[in-house]
Amino acid sequence: WDEGWEEQIEDFSGQLRSAGFNDPIVLRCDSRPDFDRRKPDDFGKMEEILTALVRAHGVEQLTNRNEQLRLQRVIDRAHALLERLGETKTLDRLQDRWRKIWKHTLEDLRPGLEWPMQALAREVIGPGRIDRKGKKRKKTDKSAGELKSDVSETLLWDAWIQTRLLDALERLILEAEDLGLPGPPLRQALSSCRDELQEILIDSVQVSLRRSLSTPGHWLQRGGLRLFGVFRYLLPLAASGLVGYQLVLRYYEGWMGESSYLGVNFAVHSLLLIGLAWLIPYLLHRLLTPSLEKTALQGIRQGIAHGFERASERVEQDLQSLKEKQRDLAGEGKRLIQALEKQKVEDFDMVSPQRSEEVKALFSRMLVAG
Repeated sequence: WDEGWEEQIEDFSGQLRSAGFNDPIVLRCDSRPDFDRRKPDDFGKMEEILTALVRAHGVEQLTNRNEQLRLQRVIDRAHALLERLGETKTLDRLQDRWRKIWKHTLEDLRPGLEWPMQALAREVIGPGRIDRKGKKRKKTDKSAGELKSDVSETLLWDAWIQTRLLDALERLILEAEDLGLPGPPLRQALSSCRDELQEILIDSVQVSLRRSLSTPGHWLQRGGLRLFGVFRYLLPLAASGLVGYQLVLRYYEGWMGESSYLGVNFAVHSLLLIGLAWLIPYLLHRLLTPSLEKTALQGIRQGIAHGFERASERVEQDLQSLKEKQRDLAGEGKRLIQALEKQKVEDFDMVSPQRSEEVKALFSRMLVAG
């Protein structure tokens, strides 16, 4: 305890400033054991300074700790989302399961589609046309291969077919959830495919049906059909020419007296020759003429098969697009976690917390200026 005057305190402060303290704090404390002999000192001021330091430092520590906990929660949340997002290999396994689901679905659909395909073939071969059996159908305003009528679309797409195809998509979503993938994103990705299944199937059948009706039968069958179509006219003309030549020649010889005139046998055999020359190519031509109904049925079958293949490819394209999005999101999530971990280390492990202005002012008075 210094019982000096105030001037002595100012002189001591000046010595401290000379030693390097900018604005020194001078405190006088009386710590004698006898409390009654103690004089008024600056202990209360020292207590206020220490309390201010503790309070300011504690608030900073709590703030920094709170920020650290919040950052850790963000990192944990990002890890949880990455884990829920799954791996791209899981989507590869899902594609394999989809192929099995689609195969079983087609096995269930094919027997039930046989009668609608036959009815549709009779519907679209074109009334007013003559089939291979020579029967002419009643005339209407519809052309062959037209699938725009309500009857055609009903035969090709009904509630039974729609239910089977949508059930396949639902089983795919269940398989995804069984593999640990989230169901809602996959359901949203397949929503457009659900709406386009009917359009895909009808468009494929339409194109295949028109292609089949434009080129009915096998190419050998079409070549033979054209060949015997020519023979139907060429062979009877050739036979008639041969008979006519023999008729004129024998008539001339009979008139010259060199031989007798032709009799009934020649006439009968000539008619038989001309008849066979026409009948044989005609029968072969008719035999090779493809049935429009069978041609339409073949085109419908090919169109349905191609439509189902397109529908399956469309689902696989959606899965592939989903896998690419998953890969991009996983990459962004990993980069985000790395940035957060780096920020956490830099802000809380390597860099000391910033002090408040009050604490800085107190330390500037208590420490030697650097």
